[in-house]
Amino acid sequence: MKVVHIGNVANIAYLNTKFLRRKGVNADVYVNDYGTICLSFPEWEEGDFDVHAVSMENPDWSKVSMKNDWKRPEWVKSVPPPTWHRLPFSQDDTFIERMEANLNVKLSYKKYRIVVESLKRRGLPELSFEEISRHFDIYRWERMVADYDIVVAYGVEPINCLVDYPAKPYIAVDYGNPLREMIGQGKSRVYNPQLLRGSYTMADYVILTNPDVRDIVDQLGLRNYIFIPHPVDETRYAPGPSQVRAELESRFGKDVVVVFAPARHDWSIKGNDKMIQAFSRLVKEHSAPLVLILNSWGQEVERSKELLRCEGLEDKVIWLPLISKFQMVEYYRAADIVLDQFNIGTFGLTTPEAMACGKPVVVYFEPQIHQWCFSEMPPVLQAQTSEEIYEQVRRLIIDPEFRRQIGEKSREWVIQHHGWEKVANLHIELYQRILSRRKLGLS
Repeated sequence: MKVVHIGNVANIAYLNTKFLRRKGVNADVYVNDYGTICLSFPEWEEGDFDVHAVSMENPDWSKVSMKNDWKRPEWVKSVPPPTWHRLPFSQDDTFIERMEANLNVKLSYKKYRIVVESLKRRGLPELSFEEISRHFDIYRWERMVADYDIVVAYGVEPINCLVDYPAKPYIAVDYGNPLREMIGQGKSRVYNPQLLRGSYTMADYVILTNPDVRDIVDQLGLRNYIFIPHPVDETRYAPGPSQVRAELESRFGKDVVVVFAPARHDWSIKGNDKMIQAFSRLVKEHSAPLVLILNSWGQEVERSKELLRCEGLEDKVIWLPLISKFQMVEYYRAADIVLDQFNIGTFGLTTPEAMACGKPVVVYFEPQIHQWCFSEMPPVLQAQTSEEIYEQVRRLIIDPEFRRQIGEKSREWVIQHHGWEKVANLHIELYQRILSRRKLGLS
């Protein structure tokens, strides 16, 4: 069985591939080296480097020195450049330039006919020549998927699977936005909502990674779907010594309580304002030295800084640049308490990563959203309002033993329900199920 993963948003495809290979599966992942922010490169996940040397958009990793000497393994492939006939000397000779243009017009019309026929067979509406040119590059797609038995396509990439060139069994992986915004609400100005909807409804299976999208899935009438969380490598995200912790204790004292809130600053989603207000009250009411560590990441960083100034908390806050995942482990280990998000009743990767490091996490968590996908609820501390955040953090501050117990239970829960091997096994079982059904002619 050969499997290819395409659409490496936030390195989820990379991590799934890495753990599948750890289980002996012949799996590869394609990474787009252009038009991509640094958070979606394997280097960001694995490398130890100076973040100031990395451009946020389209980073050139060949110019970045890796302190841990990490290099891409051979199973990480680069997405090929767009299909285009390039003739030698076309820039120097007008006749050759015209030949090149003529060849590419013919290529485009051939591609157009193939796409139209594929969509027609699937009962989807015919698209214009311009739309097909924008959405599909079937020859590049063929180069990526031809040698594999099954395609795992993330986000908007399942659109490419609608074209029978070549036809492959495929899984659509939703990471939240495609279903919430592009399909569920039809907000995308870049991708055709009908194509996205069609690519998910016609997939052999849909993997959901966010429990709260189930209502959208039911509205769309999707039948073949399964919940598989993003994988967390508990062998890496684990309790351990931290140089950062040692530096903080040297600066603030041995009894310092470190609160780490790595969420991006987007008040409507993350509730950063409520977290800052709760921390302000904690500082005023507790004699224990407190320090809050925040990431300089998100569209409302300045708004958060202004609130901190108004609350007189500037000397209690450490601002980090956007840090790599390699460095993130150091800060999880350094923390006593981790705060996640407080306006959406579920969590992304911050919560299970911190839990795997044995840290108690305060987050807005609605159990009813998660009952269909987790047999046991995680031992997170529930908080939605600033008052609730205050109460939960206060409890953790004054009771170190409770803090330790929650941390231990948190790590145990991640290993059982969110760990790398659990996720890899679920993927493998799904691939085998799809290929068996295809073999029996049940697709």
